Amino acid sequence: MKQTSTFKSFLLMALFLLGFQRSQAAISSGTYTIGATGTYPTLAAAIADISTLSGSIVLNIQPGTYTGTDWQVQIPNFAGSSSSNRVTIQAANGVGTVTISNAGTSSANYVLQLNGTQYISIKNLTIVNTGTTYGRVIDLTGGASYDSVLGCTLTGVSGSSSSNNRAVISATSGGSMNSNVIKGNTIQYGSYGVYWNAGSTSTLASDDVISNNTFSGNYYAYIYTQYMGNATIQYNTCSASSISGYHYGIYMYYPQNGFTITNNSITTSNTGGYLYGIYSTYGNSSTTSASELVASNNTITLNSTSYVYGIDFYYYNYNIKAENNNITTTATSGYTYGVYMYWFNVNIKFNNNVVSCSNTSSGYIYAVYFYYNNYGASDAYLEVNNNTISYSSNYYCYDYFYFNNYNGTNCTFKCNNNTFNCTELSTSAYNYGPYFYYTGMYGSGNSAEIKGNVMNYSSKYYHYIAYMLYQYHAVISDNVVNATCPSGTSGYGYIYGPADYYSEGAMVKNNTVNYTHNGSGGVYNYDPFCSNSGNGSQDTSLNNTYNISLTSGSYYNYANYINGYSSGNTINVSTTSGSIYNYPQYGYGGLVYKNKMNFTSTTGTIYGFYAYGYPSYTGSTWMGNTIDMTSTSGTIYGCGGYLPGNNSMISNIFKAKTGGSTYMYYESSYGNYADMYYLNNTFHSASTGSTNYLIYKQAGSSSYNGVAYLYNNIFSRNDGTSTSPAIYLNDTTYWRADYNLYYTPGTVTLRGTSKPNITTTSLQAWRNATNRDRNSLIYDPGYKDAVNKDVHPDPSNPNSWAVNGRGMHVDGDTLDADGVMRPKTRQNGVPDLGAYEVSPTSTPPACTAIPAAPAAGTTQYFLFGQDTAASIAWGPAAPSTAVMRQYSGQQAGAPMPSLVGRSYLWLDLFTNGVYALSHTPTVYYKDPQLGTISTEANAKIANSSNGSPWVGYNYGNAATDPVLNKAYPTAALDSVGKYTIVENARIGIRCVINPTNVKVSNITAFTADVNWDAVFLPIGYQVIVDNSSATPASGVGSSFATTNTISLTTLTENTHYYVHVRSICGAKDTSGWTTVDFTTLITCHTPQPKLITLTQSRAILYWDTVQTATKYEYVIQHAPTPAPAFGTVVYTPSLQLPLAPASDYYVFVKAYCNSIYPESEWGVLGFSTFPTAINTISGNSIGLSAYPNPVTDVLHIALSSKIDGEATLTVTDVTGKQVRSIVVNTNQVEVNMNTLPAGVYQLKYSDRSHVDVMKISKQ
Repeated sequence: MKQTSTFKSFLLMALFLLGFQRSQAAISSGTYTIGATGTYPTLAAAIADISTLSGSIVLNIQPGTYTGTDWQVQIPNFAGSSSSNRVTIQAANGVGTVTISNAGTSSANYVLQLNGTQYISIKNLTIVNTGTTYGRVIDLTGGASYDSVLGCTLTGVSGSSSSNNRAVISATSGGSMNSNVIKGNTIQYGSYGVYWNAGSTSTLASDDVISNNTFSGNYYAYIYTQYMGNATIQYNTCSASSISGYHYGIYMYYPQNGFTITNNSITTSNTGGYLYGIYSTYGNSSTTSASELVASNNTITLNSTSYVYGIDFYYYNYNIKAENNNITTTATSGYTYGVYMYWFNVNIKFNNNVVSCSNTSSGYIYAVYFYYNNYGASDAYLEVNNNTISYSSNYYCYDYFYFNNYNGTNCTFKCNNNTFNCTELSTSAYNYGPYFYYTGMYGSGNSAEIKGNVMNYSSKYYHYIAYMLYQYHAVISDNVVNATCPSGTSGYGYIYGPADYYSEGAMVKNNTVNYTHNGSGGVYNYDPFCSNSGNGSQDTSLNNTYNISLTSGSYYNYANYINGYSSGNTINVSTTSGSIYNYPQYGYGGLVYKNKMNFTSTTGTIYGFYAYGYPSYTGSTWMGNTIDMTSTSGTIYGCGGYLPGNNSMISNIFKAKTGGSTYMYYESSYGNYADMYYLNNTFHSASTGSTNYLIYKQAGSSSYNGVAYLYNNIFSRNDGTSTSPAIYLNDTTYWRADYNLYYTPGTVTLRGTSKPNITTTSLQAWRNATNRDRNSLIYDPGYKDAVNKDVHPDPSNPNSWAVNGRGMHVDGDTLDADGVMRPKTRQNGVPDLGAYEVSPTSTPPACTAIPAAPAAGTTQYFLFGQDTAASIAWGPAAPSTAVMRQYSGQQAGAPMPSLVGRSYLWLDLFTNGVYALSHTPTVYYKDPQLGTISTEANAKIANSSNGSPWVGYNYGNAATDPVLNKAYPTAALDSVGKYTIVENARIGIRCVINPTNVKVSNITAFTADVNWDAVFLPIGYQVIVDNSSATPASGVGSSFATTNTISLTTLTENTHYYVHVRSICGAKDTSGWTTVDFTTLITCHTPQPKLITLTQSRAILYWDTVQTATKYEYVIQHAPTPAPAFGTVVYTPSLQLPLAPASDYYVFVKAYCNSIYPESEWGVLGFSTFPTAINTISGNSIGLSAYPNPVTDVLHIALSSKIDGEATLTVTDVTGKQVRSIVVNTNQVEVNMNTLPAGVYQLKYSDRSHVDVMKISKQ
């Protein structure tokens, strides 16, 4: 028994120890179960058994509900964990089978905690925190990384707390938390669905993913992050309702390096604080090189009683990309922001989004709000493209772009191809729509592009359409604005765009504004003509269209501070009972060119151009514009204003038609602030009312003494039954008018009521009384269709000659209303009257003859439009009829020589085929018609009778009156015909013009040919050739040529000559001189070789450079004949030749030249070398050299070695006679050779060690 008992005890002990050892054994890989019948009874037990991992571990929890401290587990990091050695904790039987429930405490605020854990996966579990204050479900801390929570249902504490102690998933500081995945979970209640705070940018969490989760009922935020980088939040569905305080959908604080939020759905409503869909601040830490912060393809639906923000990038976010989002926000009392980009964000892409905002009470709506983005930045961008942005509001509403790119450098702003739907429902709130303010201003190199947008407005009260102020270098093009205001409302419309108001350097083109206003309020248009404050670069406005329709309201067209170029714009305005005001104000140097304004009002007053200005403004230029005004019974004021000043009105068309009163030109009793210029305008009234003024000028004021200048204009009306005069002037003190055309059917009444007091139908009486309109006329302008207001002069209508060539030249008046160039100078032609240039194709109307029939011994005057064209003083006989036609603006043609200086005026007198009539004609001209005549004193009459050549008059038989502007002969002419005015009209009009196109050709060294264009029938030409550029005083010393060419001979080569040519047409009929110059060629000169050095074995020669030589040839031979055929080419004028002693040589040299003289003769030099015996002693040379050789005067001798003892130099002639002897003490010696005869000499040097001999030539 005892032994048995001992054995049993041992067995029990062994079994106990075996069980103890199993419970303590570490696990490093494999799959295990947890539960009542599992490998481990609790999660805590399983976690405690894990040691160093050698592979993956899977912990499968058996179905059931678990609670207690063994299920409230802190999971540490396991040694050996990696992407291939992962620990997975999961429901063994899948989703919904395992519930872990515990209450958090202050010391253990979690159900599961991952403390520094890496490579842990929690899958398919239902985890509930049943606590109150401490409600975290999963807590990540200590730098937990590479962990995942997958497919779980996580339930936090419900309630209204914003403390992160109640975050369902909490990840807080303790090191970087990287590459974690929260995916496919249901996360409900709690203050935060996910709260992720890495602590600082130095412990940045990176590469974490929150994806495909369902968030519901999270009180303060679905996802709240701080210091996360390169994170991905995608495909989450988030919803909460009836939140009583602030709420954030996805909150990012310091998101970094490519944070991405995509394909999430956020649906939230609250009843208290601010409500946000996506919120970011300090994104990318002010680093433009960081990867983009992306918020794309999200659906956000928010409803609040307070402020609502769909997407909010607030303060210092860099590189934002928000695209393809669908954002719907609604507020009942607070402000509503669909998109809010606020304060110092840099680099934004907001593209392809749909934004819809609404409110139901008094809160403001900002569907998009971009404020102070890219402020002070460099090379930054802001893109808002291809979005649909809509709002419906009961209060103030905007799409707000404010101070973006302000003070930046080289920043860009693009707002392209968006659709803005702006509906304002209140009868007392304002509707602003897209509101662009200070874009890119006060920086440098910034640009903006607002292009292809559609802006739809509906408002019951005030509209502010396309509000664009202070845009810097913006391109605003191809936008369409549609606006309506329903009937029964009293609001006003204000149009500020798509052109710029107070802008700088903008290009505004191809935009369309359609506005229908059926309420009683008016419409104010600040858009057209590039309103600009005058600061900075000019604006440009091109080809924009405005269609404005009103029922009873008035239209006010303000073009303020015009400082730019506006062209091709069309403004169509119609109203039933309202008035239309076109108010250009404060011109600042801009040009308004070729715009069309069509104004129609049934009963209202129309002001076509009603200017207002100050003398301090430089004024603007209005050119080529058409202002068409039509009313049934309203009053029309065509052009004028209230104290206008400094504007220039050029080539504009003002057209009016009403049954009411008409004032085509109107000037109030206040006068003009500063001078106004009206040049080449056409004012036409097709009105039928009894009050129908072409010009109506009141008295004016000495306080405002600007002068109105009216030149080259047409004032016309159709109706001749008006009781009002055509021109009504109260005071001409500040009035200057000339070169105008006035017309009304019947008679034109001209009235002055004070200064002067006159009523007349006589233009001459008007001129005498007012000292105005000295060159004006009264005549039908010959329009194409005056009744229907087509005021183009008809070239086929003879009356168009009343317009052609009758204006004055005015600086800056260069184009007509169709863009046709006007003559700029007198030499180019004469401007036409009115807005259009015309080239008549018909015969001019006959002038009015006074008296009507010619009579012998009387003077007959011919008037056109009450302006005198010509007079004829008949001699002893007169024709039965005399019809004069005036061709103004046209030069006389054949048989007039083409080069004769002549006027742009000629007349044709028809006398029924009778030409031989003694008479004295007088031609009246205007200064601008003098054409190519040099001075008015040289303007002389000329005539051509029955097709014969023109004959001019001068040398005492013609006169000019520059005061009365007339030219006439001093004696009667014997035949009638055509008349004109020409330059200093010499008899025959042949030699008036100097010879032209004088050219010299075939130039050689000794000859040349001269030719020129022939003049009209000369006797011949005088030609003088000399060496002076001065014009010859006479023809003395000249050659005479009968044709327009002459050959010159016996010239000197390489000499500069002047050729003077003039025409001879008669004894006193010569032209001026025309002078040209040329230089004769140089022949190819023969080189003359000369010796420099000659020894027994060497010769050095040179020759003077031949001026035109390109190369030389030389030949060396022992005899002077025969001359060589060719030789060796050299390119420099010198030779060094190796020779034999005691030999005779002849060197031949020839030049080759680059002219018509290709080569020279051979130049030759003969000489003999010395014998060897006299060269040296003991073989030593002193190094003797001498120059020049040949020599004419002093021979310079040089010794290159040191003198040894007593030394002498001797010169002997060819006979051996010594002619010079010199004692040498220095290495540089001079010998005077000038008295020696020419020939060859021997120069010998000797000292104790040296002897040298060389040959010298004396010339």
